Amino acid sequence: MICIGDQGPVSSVLQRVAVCCSVLQCVLQCISVYYSVLQYVTVCCSVLQCGAVWCSVLQCVAVCCSVLQCVAVCCRVLQCVAVCCSLLRCVASLMYIKIVSYNLHR
Repeated sequence: MICIGDQGPVSSVLQRVAVCCSVLQCVLQCISVYYSVLQYVTVCCSVLQCGAVWCSVLQCVAVCCSVLQCVAVCCRVLQCVAVCCSLLRCVASLMYIKIVSYNLHR
């Protein structure tokens, strides 16, 4: 017969079960914290990867813009050369006309 205050085998088993349950609860909490940290790290890494991709795209855009600026400058220079060439042709034509008219009036 087991008395209420008796520390017999049933009480000892119950204490061991309680200890095991508390240990298991602690382990489960640790695992859940671990997995939540892993999920947080995964989300952070995906955000950082997205940021890295966006930065590489922006770098590509910057390179393309600098190339386009260089092309624009070259086009301006070529337009200037074309204008200068047309002016020189015009001057040459006027000079040729003056020379021809001078030779005709001689």
